[in-house]
Amino acid sequence: RYLFACDELSGFMNAVSLMRPNKFEDMKVKSVTKKLKDAKFAASVPREDIREGASLIGKELNDHILFMINVYRS
Repeated sequence: RYLFACDELSGFMNAVSLMRPNKFEDMKVKSVTKKLKDAKFAASVPREDIREGASLIGKELNDHILFMINVYRS
C-alpha cells in the first residue's frame, strides 16, 4: 500500500520540483495541489491513483504530500 501511495506522487512531485528554482527546499503543499488541479501538467500521471494512494494508507492528501516533501528535503 505504501509503495502504491508514494509511487505516482513522488514522480509528480519530481516534475513539480523541476519547475522550481529551489527544487524541494521551499516547496509547499499548496504548490503541489495547485499543479494537481492542472490536467495539462504531467498529464500522464493519474491523479486518481495519487488520491487513492493517500486514502489506502489512511492519510489526507495534503498530509501525505507534506510527508513526501519532508522526505525529499532530508
